[in-house]
Amino acid sequence: MSALHESKTYVPSSENLEKYAKLHDFNEALQTKRGQVPEAECFLSGPEPGQQVVLPKDVYELLVAVVDAMQQGMAVTIRPNHERVTTQQAADLLGVSRPTVVRLVENGELPATKIGRHRRILLVDVLEYQKRHETRQFDAIAATSDLDAEIPPAEFFKSVRAEVAAERANGA
Repeated sequence: MSALHESKTYVPSSENLEKYAKLHDFNEALQTKRGQVPEAECFLSGPEPGQQVVLPKDVYELLVAVVDAMQQGMAVTIRPNHERVTTQQAADLLGVSRPTVVRLVENGELPATKIGRHRRILLVDVLEYQKRHETRQFDAIAATSDLDAEIPPAEFFKSVRAEVAAERANGA
């Protein structure tokens, strides 16, 4: 199998929906029994007895996210980090408008290259900007908090943000 060099979208197969559901239920049972993430190692096994390899935690979490999405009938796209994206794709990832991304590029906050009239941005640079921006947001919130009160950790703000996003997605 060759290395993945381009984006690839995986569309759930209708004949595999029952298998996705079984994987999803299996993972939920593990989380219920053991907590948020299984404490024991998880393995990828081959067709022959003894053919297995330990899955790193980040690969396990990626597989769980893929199964959850496909079980819900959603397609999943895998995109290498070295790939260049358009300003519109960067805007979609950041949740801002395309003109905002153009302004970030012009202000030097987001590196980009110009190919003809079009700007292209490394996906990894977009993701790094997103992480820096979130850190600045959390720091600003903490700085405006009452100094006598205990300042919640960044994880608290991330969980609140995730809850709000979930409510929006559910149409609340």
